[in-house]
Amino acid sequence: FPNFVFDIIHESQLRLYRPSLFDKIQRIGQSFNEPLQSNRATFLDIHPSLRHYEQITLPPPRVCKAVQEVRNEPKILHSLLQNYPQYKDWIAYYLVSIIQDSPDLLGLLQGPLLDCRSFLKFVFQASAAQVHQHVLSPDFDKFEGGFVRRRLLILGKLIGQITLAINRPIIARFLDLKRILLYAFSQGKLYGVVPFVCSILMAASKYFQLPNPYTSSILQILAAIYSTDNIKFVIKQSIEDIFARFGTSLSRFA
Repeated sequence: FPNFVFDIIHESQLRLYRPSLFDKIQRIGQSFNEPLQSNRATFLDIHPSLRHYEQITLPPPRVCKAVQEVRNEPKILHSLLQNYPQYKDWIAYYLVSIIQDSPDLLGLLQGPLLDCRSFLKFVFQASAAQVHQHVLSPDFDKFEGGFVRRRLLILGKLIGQITLAINRPIIARFLDLKRILLYAFSQGKLYGVVPFVCSILMAASKYFQLPNPYTSSILQILAAIYSTDNIKFVIKQSIEDIFARFGTSLSRFA
């Protein structure tokens, strides 16, 4: 989207024949060039629906025992959802938790999850709730926060597989990636958040290829972060990798 705007601005005939449209597009382009510091986010809003997952009620022991079997038999997920529809939110929360504990389960559960499309909204919301929990953790940007950052990266891969990989958008009211990036920038938490966002984008289908406006808006923020002074090499490498993934260059968003 940003490069698309800039290409239009350089169209010689536009200003001559449609001056009002040209001025409007130019203002949009100028907004892309605002310093990253002026767009800092000092807090994160958590949607009320996500608060539910912070204190989710544990189901009866027999249900817990049945659901725990999904570790060994991922294909039983469909029957679990049919037998215990009233506990879909807890089942989603449990799956998101065990995937973070054992990342190999993501590959095993991917098929069964995608076969239960209506259940994905519960998995997404449970994931989004834990994303906010991780990013807001006081230990996130410390040495001791390595465990939390690792879990966040795994969540990114999961979220990418159940959204962008299957042409589903990420609902911003639950998970606003742009605001999370700006928050991380202002709070010194880029070290874990940038790889998380990039891991989501890595799963994107052709539908989200450039010039998709959603993808472009996130790449614009990542490019601004990249050009900021004193950014760690690991963060820059993650950004370079995602730009390569979309077959574009940082200079197009500079």
